[in-house]
Amino acid sequence: MATEIFGSITVISDVGPTANSYSSVANIKEQWDKNPNIDYSLLDDETIAQLAILSTESLDLEYGANYSGALYNEDYALFWPRTGVHDRRGIIIDDYTVFPSDLANAVAAQAWWMNEVNLIGLQVDSGVSEVKSNDLEGLGGKEFFGVSDQLLASRKSPVSSGAKKWLDSMVLGGTSAYIQTMYRG
Repeated sequence: MATEIFGSITVISDVGPTANSYSSVANIKEQWDKNPNIDYSLLDDETIAQLAILSTESLDLEYGANYSGALYNEDYALFWPRTGVHDRRGIIIDDYTVFPSDLANAVAAQAWWMNEVNLIGLQVDSGVSEVKSNDLEGLGGKEFFGVSDQLLASRKSPVSSGAKKWLDSMVLGGTSAYIQTMYRG
């Protein structure tokens, strides 16, 4: 991975105490290039760097306490690398000098999703933006979410389905939002 500087944003995707992303901007672009439905030509590298960091944070916020295995080093900034974890093929992940490729791919998927739903540009109050759109043929204007739209938006997962697929084997119980603990009575 790497340390990359884009304007005011520094992406540190090297394992260690200063890491802030599980994927480099170069890796994110490489993953996006594999998908013919993704056109990121209008995104500058600084925006992609911001998406890399925000995507890593969102994955850790959602799954950090439920990642499989144990922390490899408590002094490291992020929840990975971890010991006792298998990849999607069932092979134990034992290289603790880099982040697993599935995790980097999850960040790429999450970053594209965050871009598509414009999570960087939204001004969010209490977890839900009140503004649905802000365009009136170039003159400006606002359309506001109704109460039912706000409630629906507040229940949506903060993680994309693409990222969940990459992380499924790395999270205890998988990444489904509907997994519940069952007790035997």
